[in-house]
Amino acid sequence: MAHDPLDPPPPPAPASRDKVLVVSVDAFPKLGGISTMTHHLANVFAELTGQSLLLAPAGSHVPDGYERRYDLIEDWESDTQARAGAAALVEDRRIEALTARIIAHEQPGRILLMHGFYYGPGVIAAARRASVPVSAYVHGTELTSQMIALERGAGAGADATALPRRLLSVLEQADEVLTNSHFTAGLVSRHARVRHLRVTGVGLSLSRLGGERRRSPWASPSLRRDRRRAMGLAEGPLFAYIGRLTDHKRVDRMLRICAEMQDATCVIAGEGPAGQALAACAADLGISSRCRFPGRIGEAEKWALLRAANFSFLMSEFDPRTGACEGFGIGLLEAAAAGALPVSSGADGMADFMLGPERPGVVLPVAPLDARASAALLSRLLADEAAMDGFVLRGRRMISNRYNWSSVARMILSPRQQVAPSRELRDAG
Repeated sequence: MAHDPLDPPPPPAPASRDKVLVVSVDAFPKLGGISTMTHHLANVFAELTGQSLLLAPAGSHVPDGYERRYDLIEDWESDTQARAGAAALVEDRRIEALTARIIAHEQPGRILLMHGFYYGPGVIAAARRASVPVSAYVHGTELTSQMIALERGAGAGADATALPRRLLSVLEQADEVLTNSHFTAGLVSRHARVRHLRVTGVGLSLSRLGGERRRSPWASPSLRRDRRRAMGLAEGPLFAYIGRLTDHKRVDRMLRICAEMQDATCVIAGEGPAGQALAACAADLGISSRCRFPGRIGEAEKWALLRAANFSFLMSEFDPRTGACEGFGIGLLEAAAAGALPVSSGADGMADFMLGPERPGVVLPVAPLDARASAALLSRLLADEAAMDGFVLRGRRMISNRYNWSSVARMILSPRQQVAPSRELRDAG
């Protein structure tokens, strides 16, 4: 069994004690990658600087089971559908006035704009007048989907109020652009001329990582088998997928591999337009009896499933029709934390975690996918507990050292990388 060293001490807190105003159109109780990242970063900013604020749309609140350490400002006048056209210009003026009042009252030292579609233009207009630097975050698909619409015309080419043009304007006016992966940074560089660009990565909470280590110290095949039995699942190997059921996620690849491993079961948890096609694929492969589709599941159910699974799949691939892509793939981190081996195509933003020197999971060739060879590889791994433990150790070490919310927040606030508002923005007021 591999040796699990003590975690290194965390880096010193940033020297800056500036209050951070986080702004996001995607916030709790809406569950998703952006809303979850927004919540955790706002919490860590509060720890590092003494106070942080989150401006979010009407109806925003923190669900049971989540701790909130930041001040939530609910924008109860928000109309998040007014993202383009004349209605968006009216909202821009309202958002600018609201942001100006918040800045005057709270005196934030920095604004982190987590999504540029709705709040971006108004927030940047208010920030430039107050000389508050703005960091705009790009996650991936929100950029590629809009750039495809722009390239196809779609009436957006010359219209400055169209959504793609508004998004590009936000990125080009922000003092810096932050991204979740080097892949996403490449997308930004290809489509926009930005002042400063940094890759921060994404993460998990260190408390979550510690809890999962205690529950599943290693790959623990016998413990996972007992958990499957308690969940009413077959005792054989368990494949899991948790997320939106869309074409670019390529969940069908997991089904094809499952069909080649006779005693394997798969659970596909989530909702989306590809759900019926995936059920039909399972039927065509003759494995419907070995597949479960529980629909959308909550946080507790998600982690219980990952603790019972041997492998968690994320075989995504960029979809040139829609622009959908995997900006990072936070599900890979969740699997690694729970001790379920991440299995991935390694494409797009997943490369940062999966193709680094640590190699925390299994990357399968997909051009084309050889389902039989992939199943044989996973079967050999299941028979080698030491190899499985090695993957678990490396994945958790990567999360502990780099891919956690504390490290991401410290990187954003790093005094060595502080970004002042540009001169032209200061002078514009």
